[in-house]
Amino acid sequence: MRKIFFITMISLLSLMIFTSELDFAKFLFDDGDYYRSLTELKRELFFCQDTQMKEKIVNLIGVNYLFMGDLKSAEESFSKIKDISEGYEKNYLLTLFFQKKFKDLKETKITFEKNNDFVLLSKLFLGEVKEKDFINSSEELKEISDNFFKIKKKNPFLAILFSTFLPGSGRFYSERNGDGLFSMMTILTPILGSIYYKFINENKTFFVISTSVAAVFYLGELYGSFNSAKIYYEKKVNRYFYEIKDNYSNTIFLPYYSF
Repeated sequence: MRKIFFITMISLLSLMIFTSELDFAKFLFDDGDYYRSLTELKRELFFCQDTQMKEKIVNLIGVNYLFMGDLKSAEESFSKIKDISEGYEKNYLLTLFFQKKFKDLKETKITFEKNNDFVLLSKLFLGEVKEKDFINSSEELKEISDNFFKIKKKNPFLAILFSTFLPGSGRFYSERNGDGLFSMMTILTPILGSIYYKFINENKTFFVISTSVAAVFYLGELYGSFNSAKIYYEKKVNRYFYEIKDNYSNTIFLPYYSF
């Protein structure tokens, strides 16, 4: 009974303090309590009769999902908004970009010119643009593109060439030092074993086994060196994606919302 009374009193106090229908949701949102803010907004949406206010609440629900990291639910919320504004459109594009749906974003019809920045960013990560395409962009967008084009690539065929002459060196070239050292040891060990059984112990069976193992590891090393160089760039780009997501979270990637 006391628990019910306490909850009732809290609810009444909330209504007294937060006069506007969205004030309490805003208070929770500003406090970082996105889950409870989301619950409050859904309650307001249920009772809301005004179409424009409904669109506003749906957008705020999407923004809460966005800050919670539930990008799929955020995308679903923003996609329900029919009366598109520049801010609402930006939020929808943000969710696509954060989910790395670059192709979907690129093919999305953009209503407001400012939001074409997200199309350009998507093409950047798809490798479909050049530095000159950012000449007329904002300073922040230029900065993002400049740093992106500075990301180094590794030649997979050069990695194979290195490993051909010195096993493991192709992985060192791709800055995978641990893998390079391991590969070097796994290949050199059976090679040394085959030399030992060929010239010192003269055991034909063990010589064949050692040579076969060395050959298998050697071929695997060539393939591994190729892949290491290939994914080197992909990993760098992926890391850079999350860097700009954090570094520009209060500017380019700040969602639009208003309580």
